[in-house]
Amino acid sequence: MTNRRKEYGAENILYVTVHMDEKTPHMHFGVVPITEDGRLSVKEILGNKKAMTEFQDRFNQYVNDKGYKLERGAPKHKS
Repeated sequence: MTNRRKEYGAENILYVTVHMDEKTPHMHFGVVPITEDGRLSVKEILGNKKAMTEFQDRFNQYVNDKGYKLERGAPKHKS
């Protein structure tokens, strides 16, 4: 959770939860995307689809660096 606080600001994180409703357990982070100057901006704080994929990769690496064996989930593909 520490790296999420650094990345988005502790004051902007609403919740973190683990879901077991799919084949692979997964986490959800609820973030209010507030910029440093107080604006609400999803694009500026969370970015686009590529940025979210990179976020998931960084989170996976962070957890594994802490000594936990976390398998990176498979990305969803459009059919």
